[in-house]
Amino acid sequence: MRTNPTAGAVRCAVAFLEFYRQWPGYFCDSFQAVQVADLRRAGVDARIFKAYMHADLEGVVRQLLQSLEAEGPFRLLVTDRIWSRKLLAAVKRAAGDPEILINQWEEPARWPEVDYRISPMSRSTMLAFVDALQTGEEREVDLPNLYRRDDSGVWVAPRRTEALAVAREFGAPVEMAYDQATYHGLSYEEASTTRYLVLNMGCPYRGAENTSGFFEGVSLTTDWGDKGCTFCNVGPYEAQTNQDRRGSMARQLDAIVTHGPFEKLVVQDEYIFRDLDVLVEEICARDLTGVDLMVRARVDYIERCEPQLIRALELLGDRGTITPYLIGFENFSDAELARYNKGQTGAEVERAIAHLDALGEQHRNLRLSQSQGFILFGPWTTLEDLEINATAMRRVGFERLRGRFTSSKIRLNPDAALVRRAHADGLVTVAFGRDDEANAAATGYQAEIPYRFQDSGTARVWEILNSGSDLGTSDEVERLERAIAQARHEQQARGSE
Repeated sequence: MRTNPTAGAVRCAVAFLEFYRQWPGYFCDSFQAVQVADLRRAGVDARIFKAYMHADLEGVVRQLLQSLEAEGPFRLLVTDRIWSRKLLAAVKRAAGDPEILINQWEEPARWPEVDYRISPMSRSTMLAFVDALQTGEEREVDLPNLYRRDDSGVWVAPRRTEALAVAREFGAPVEMAYDQATYHGLSYEEASTTRYLVLNMGCPYRGAENTSGFFEGVSLTTDWGDKGCTFCNVGPYEAQTNQDRRGSMARQLDAIVTHGPFEKLVVQDEYIFRDLDVLVEEICARDLTGVDLMVRARVDYIERCEPQLIRALELLGDRGTITPYLIGFENFSDAELARYNKGQTGAEVERAIAHLDALGEQHRNLRLSQSQGFILFGPWTTLEDLEINATAMRRVGFERLRGRFTSSKIRLNPDAALVRRAHADGLVTVAFGRDDEANAAATGYQAEIPYRFQDSGTARVWEILNSGSDLGTSDEVERLERAIAQARHEQQARGSE
C-alpha cells in the first residue's frame, strides 16, 4: 500500500499551493479560498501558499520552500495548476513529505508523487476527504469525484461522479480565506488588487458540430468527440437560471469586499457577455468604484451581445472600466481555424477587431488589453499559415491586442481532440525537443503533452524567434516576417545543393 511513512507523527495540517508565472494572472483562486474556509470552520489547520514567479522564479521558489519547511510538516498538500514535476517534488520534500492531491487536472496525475485527484472540483468531497484523513479512513472512504491509487499505484476511478456546478460550489456559505494565505513574490497589498469571480467553468460552444474532416479516422474518447474547439478539454456550459447567476454574483462579491478594496475583477465565464449588465448592476449596488472588469468571450459574442455590453458600459459610467480579455481570436489563417473548429474565419476575426475598436471610440470606459486569445504555432502550422498571420497582424495592428505573440503556442491537454490527431500523425513526443517549446512552464498553465512540429520550416521559425536570435528589431510582426523569410531562404539554399 502507498503510505506516508511520517503520517503518524504529522498533525493533520493541509497546505494549498497556488503557482503563477504571469501577473496580473487570469487563473482564479476562488475554489481554493472557499475550500480553505470550509476546512477552517471544521477546525482543520488549513492555509494557502501563493507563489508569484513572474519576476524571480528561483528566488520565489526558494522562499516558498523555506516557508513550507518552517510552517510544516503537513499531512496533505493540495494544488490545482502545476507544470513541473521537479517543482512538485521539491515542495513535497519541504512540506514534510505529505500526500499530494491534485484538483481537476489529469496530466500532473501521471506523476508518481500524486496520491489523489478530485475531478471535477468539489467542496463537499474535499471537506469529507480531509475528515477521513484525520480519522485514518482516507483509503476506505467512497466519495464522488475522488480518484485514488491502488496498492500497485494504478488509478482507481470513483464509483460516482458529479459534474462541476458553480452555483453549488459557490452556494452559501461563501467565505474567501485570503487571510490564511502566505504570499511570495508579491505583497498581500499587491496581490489583493486583483480578485476573481467564478460564474461558469463550461463552454457554450462545446457542442458545435465539426465539418472540417480533420479528425476522419481518429477515435475520440470524450462525450463530445471533435465538437467545439478541438484544442480545449473544457466540458459543456453549466445550465444556470438567471436567479442562480445573480445569486452567485452577489455571494461572491460580498465575500470579496470583506477583504478590502480591489482594482481588477477577473470574471471566469465564457459567456458573461450575455448578462454583463446584471453584473454591473451588482457592482453598482455595492458602490464599488475604480474597478476594471475583465471579461472574456468568443468573437461572435461581441456582436450578438452588443446591447448588454453597451448597457453595462453606460451603467458603469465613470465608476470603472470593462476590459475584454482572452477573446478567442486564435488565428487569422482559415486552415488553422478549421483545425481548431473555431466556427469563424480570419475575415470574421478582423471584423470583430474593427467592431471592438468602434465600440471603444464610442465608450471611453471600454478598454483593450494585450491578453487576447491567440495561437500562432501548433503541431500542423505551415509557413503559409504564418505568412497569412503576419500579413493580417500588420493590417490590424495586432500588437496592441496580444503581447509576445511570436511565442504563443498551442498546449495539448488530455481529452482534447487535437491530442488524438497528434498521436495519429506521430507528432506526440516523450519530451519537448527544446526547453522553450514548453509553453505551460512559461505561462503558468497546468502540465501539457509534448509534441513536435510537422513542418520543418515552421519548427525553424519557432527556433529563430525563441532561441535568442538577433533579428534586428523588437517589433513582433517584423520579427515574424524576418524569421519566415530566413526559414524560406534556408529551405531554398538546401534545395539548390
